Amino acid sequence: MKIIKETEKKFLFYVSFISIAFLLFIRFYANVFETPVRTWDDRYYRSVAVNEAQNSSALEVIKKVILPNDQNYFGERSRGYHSWLVLFVKIFPSVDYERSLLWLNYFFLLVQLGLILAFAHWAFKDANYALAFTFIYVSTPIIHGMSGWIMTENLVLLSLSLFTYCAVNLVYDEKDKNLLKPLGIGFLFGIFSTTREYVMPTLFAIIFVVTLSMWRRRRFLFLGAYLFVFGFYAAAMASWLPPILERIGEKSKLEIYSYPLGKWLSTSFFLNVGPAAIILIIIAIPYLALLIRRVVRSRGVKVLKSTPSLFLFSNISLAILYAAVIVLSTNRTVRSCIPLIFALFSIILFSVKLAGSSGFKVNHNVVTATFTVLIAVSWMFNIYQLFYSYNGGKGFAVHPYNPKYEVYNHPLRLPLLKDSTDMHVSPKWAKDIPYWKLTRDIPEDIERVD
Repeated sequence: MKIIKETEKKFLFYVSFISIAFLLFIRFYANVFETPVRTWDDRYYRSVAVNEAQNSSALEVIKKVILPNDQNYFGERSRGYHSWLVLFVKIFPSVDYERSLLWLNYFFLLVQLGLILAFAHWAFKDANYALAFTFIYVSTPIIHGMSGWIMTENLVLLSLSLFTYCAVNLVYDEKDKNLLKPLGIGFLFGIFSTTREYVMPTLFAIIFVVTLSMWRRRRFLFLGAYLFVFGFYAAAMASWLPPILERIGEKSKLEIYSYPLGKWLSTSFFLNVGPAAIILIIIAIPYLALLIRRVVRSRGVKVLKSTPSLFLFSNISLAILYAAVIVLSTNRTVRSCIPLIFALFSIILFSVKLAGSSGFKVNHNVVTATFTVLIAVSWMFNIYQLFYSYNGGKGFAVHPYNPKYEVYNHPLRLPLLKDSTDMHVSPKWAKDIPYWKLTRDIPEDIERVD
């Protein structure tokens, strides 16, 4: 029986490992051989990044990325992501920035994958389950698909995983007395705090949990070192906090992205999150909630005051907050579901950690079978999106006011563009859209799209 169990787990390990490797190969292949997607935003981001890189010294660019700079919080529309694009252009000059800048996203995807794998391994204490969980996460269409777009959400996805894993690493490793760790983590928090404003609640929640946990454990020196370094970035952030909050309020009231919640969930949300992640969340969270209930009955209410519980409750609060924003806001873009999905995945991992540290075990056969089925479901959905959807790519055109066309895991074989003014944009949308009257960076040739 033990031999059968080990064989099943090895099978899950190899399936998960090969799946991750093949998914990364697909993204690599797309960067090298396929037509990059071109829309109004990414064309603008590319052009301003190249222009700034050509007019800035290498030292100026590096300082803007790593040092506190209020323009990273309220400068370009893409915030800190813009500085990373400029740095990439400066380090790797190219004649084809439309394609070469995608490698920055690929690097972000690799780092994000490594962080999620380390986070999952910390929770499961099992390489097989950690690999399987990591694949389900990274194969979520909006997560790996976003690497094909020059959009700030690539930095959003990386920052969410970095904040969470670094916080866990800082709080839990009590034997480490090296002050370089909290200094370095404070530095990383500062650099990546330039992510988009709509994930600030996650950053603030994680900082609160880290501060409370280390204060309770009387690790004042470590806490002081961490907050000292991050404080410089927080000061730069605070100077622009009021206008950022005002912008969030304005965006939440925009009706141009408004369509019924049911339609949004059944089209845009489903197409970008995918069935595998949705099924995992629906199955795992109720099951783990029952497991935590057993933990509380066995060990008492005091277990809810532990550090894993603090992280767990903070992510439950974040999930409720982000879900409420989606439900109540008139502005429903699919990118707003990114922090919600990450919070739900984090709830799963912190619940697993809390149950495991309390001595409760899961049924390995059930977990292995569930992960195996979800990996198959994920591949079926991703293969359809990458190779068959939108008539094999020929019919793909972005239309942000039609939820079925707001898909970030676009087909690989996109139509070839006619010239530098052409874009993968719905012609009807390009002609009728009132949004261009509200923005400063209007492409003068937008009417030429057909």
